[in-house]
Amino acid sequence: MCPDGSINEYVKEHPNANKLALLSQVAGGVAYLHSRGVVHGKICGRNIVIAPNGRPLITDTGLTQVIQAQEGIFPWRLPSESVRWMAPELFASELDDAYTTSSDVWALAMTILEVMSGEMPYHPRRQVHATALAIMDGVLPQRPDNGIISDDLWDALNMMWTRNPDIRPHAPFVQWQLDVLRHAVEHPLYKL
Repeated sequence: MCPDGSINEYVKEHPNANKLALLSQVAGGVAYLHSRGVVHGKICGRNIVIAPNGRPLITDTGLTQVIQAQEGIFPWRLPSESVRWMAPELFASELDDAYTTSSDVWALAMTILEVMSGEMPYHPRRQVHATALAIMDGVLPQRPDNGIISDDLWDALNMMWTRNPDIRPHAPFVQWQLDVLRHAVEHPLYKL
């Protein structure tokens, strides 16, 4: 159905792909889900595939592989693959349905970073538990130093990573921000 695979595979195979346009469409998909009362809970690059027509589709490929916590370190079960995209408030909840539209927006920001940089959030940190502890301690991912993420995009990501979930932007606003940034790149103003 989706021969180009995930969005990550797609942008590697198509280095000139308009990442901001793709990510704006992803944000639009998240906004649509939220408008229908659906919280995805596992937004990440692996769960976004590119259809034959070039449009991104949000899926759920079952990233909820769970590892058992080591006694004395974590008293709960931790989804190993998805920790890097989890909002900090999710670690404090004992509820299975703690995912919210705000935690989806946090994960969307991590996905934007992932797609733009070509690296998982919190790269090069490898340990799942160390990454979880860093997130709980308020550590945000480092900005890639390759210039791929503009100051405006980095500011938008930081808004989405606001620790208080009640003041994070909603997905339609994120889509609007990405559209503004995309248009600024596609139609730059030239100084004479």
